[in-house]
Amino acid sequence: MDASKGNFKYDTLQADEIRLVALNPGEFGSSIVRSIRHAKQAQNLRYYALSYVWGNRRVTKLIRLGAVVFPVTLNLDKALQHLRYPE
Repeated sequence: MDASKGNFKYDTLQADEIRLVALNPGEFGSSIVRSIRHAKQAQNLRYYALSYVWGNRRVTKLIRLGAVVFPVTLNLDKALQHLRYPE
């Protein structure tokens, strides 16, 4: 993965929106590719809420968020590995 972390730019949220990250399927331990989108809070959606800084912020792993490399804590990476579906 490219080491150009920190280049991710968030699109501005509207007052009634939240950001959702969709996990692409894959086997446990393989790299995780994700996409991000905005959703209205009033929509009837099912999702898990996790902090992207959950754990030691100094120990990170790079993940791909769309076309950009993004650092996340090891705790978050492991949680995402467990939450995604296999291929």
